[in-house]
Amino acid sequence: SSTTNPPGKFSGSPSIIMNVSYPGATAYIYSSDKNTNTVPDEATATLSKSGNISLGMKADGIYYFHVRAKAASGLSDTAHYELKIDTSIPGRPESPVGTALEDGTALVEWKAPSLPDFSGIASYNVYRSPVKLIKDGDIFREFTIRDAVVKKIANVTETKYLDKNVAVGAGRAYFYKLQAIDNAGHSGNPILAAP
Repeated sequence: SSTTNPPGKFSGSPSIIMNVSYPGATAYIYSSDKNTNTVPDEATATLSKSGNISLGMKADGIYYFHVRAKAASGLSDTAHYELKIDTSIPGRPESPVGTALEDGTALVEWKAPSLPDFSGIASYNVYRSPVKLIKDGDIFREFTIRDAVVKKIANVTETKYLDKNVAVGAGRAYFYKLQAIDNAGHSGNPILAAP
């Protein structure tokens, strides 16, 4: 098992810790590579006396951890563990547009980021603000998703969102920002939807 890299999921942690146990084991021999079925041998594999093994840092990619236990009876069969690593943030959603509809709702649409994301886009956060500009000291700046007036109103998997809860009312303007979330749990930089 791994505390940093759950099975079958992408991890944003480039530092990998593996936890290995085997009844009667006195040591473990292991290796890590991009092959699915490598069998570590005593001549070339790394030896660990502990079942807590640090594989150090790895670049984004899919790797495999291969381990065998050393016991009085000899070496065990090889166990293989898939490691999926994505440490980069996703790109911004593209061409976001907000449209006020006649029934008082608002439709926000966008395109998926064109920059590739290693683990892929899992979802999008949608934020709503009643103001576009915030006074910050002597200057006005575009709102950020951390400003007190801004609310996260949805997390969606599609590239559109219909805001029905606008308590908006006729004649009120609202502004939206979108943020991509990848399968490793990274949040991208938000982007303002054009009116």
